[in-house]
Amino acid sequence: MKRRAIALLLSVAFLAGMNACATDPGRADADKPAADAGGPAPDTAATETGSADGEAGHPGLVLSKGLYSCNGKTGSGEVRLLYNEEDPTGCEYFYIRAWEEYHLLNQEPGDLSGQLFCAAVLENKAWLVSYEDSGLLTVRLFQKGSPDYTTVQTSVEPGYLEDIFCYFLSEEVGYLFGIGERIGGYDSGFVLDVLLKTADGGRTWEQTAVQRSPVVNWHESVELVKMLDEHVGILSGRCFANDFNFCERTFVTTDGGMTWSCLPRIPEFDEGYPEVHLEDLRREGGRYVLTVRYGAIEYHFLSFYSTDLQAWTKLEPL
Repeated sequence: MKRRAIALLLSVAFLAGMNACATDPGRADADKPAADAGGPAPDTAATETGSADGEAGHPGLVLSKGLYSCNGKTGSGEVRLLYNEEDPTGCEYFYIRAWEEYHLLNQEPGDLSGQLFCAAVLENKAWLVSYEDSGLLTVRLFQKGSPDYTTVQTSVEPGYLEDIFCYFLSEEVGYLFGIGERIGGYDSGFVLDVLLKTADGGRTWEQTAVQRSPVVNWHESVELVKMLDEHVGILSGRCFANDFNFCERTFVTTDGGMTWSCLPRIPEFDEGYPEVHLEDLRREGGRYVLTVRYGAIEYHFLSFYSTDLQAWTKLEPL
């Protein structure tokens, strides 16, 4: 199995000392209580620094474990799990860049290493989701400006996933995608094993029966998932090598995720654009606009439009 290298990341314990966890996450005088652990970062921690791949820290806080996707996209850098490296209690914080807020994770004791994580962030609400190999999904619901959060747990089958993604259309309607791995035969690769939908902001979830799952080549783990509405969505694998066709690792659903089909061939890609990745799919008026990026060192972008998700025409830049 190609489980991401979570085991290489730090193992952090929760709730070893709640008094220390109530301190301000960016200050050296950590014995002084924070005004609001769920509020904006103090001035001393306002400037974020990090490497080009998005791993980042703040004064006194370091990256605890990777959040591999936010709003259905890997490597977005919009959220972080952080802990105070000088604090032996191992208190963790969920940092939301758009809100400039640290949210103390203080409700769940135990070691979170080895779990998968994903997140979704809207203007006033956010969701942090973790998955354990036992099949347990834990969904944490956050409200902007509040230090408190609600925890919801649900069990799913199968009991092993390679990755998870979440995407919310609104504060009420959202989706959880569980990516498994199929081994053996022509259909080996990454598959959509679990699809959950919520209509009440993440408090309850119903599983969608995926009748025809996308199968992404095992070289190309899933990179982006997005729902445009409750019917149309897209899923795409990363680019592993130039000889893998973008359309063969990109899938579209028009029935809410029950069935998925490969993106129809786009002739322009026959010209040999290197390392093509899905950047976005959006709806503009009466048509869909597909945007891709290509290039290994310097990124370039191309857009195509379609009225039926079948025939695509290159959208010339203005």
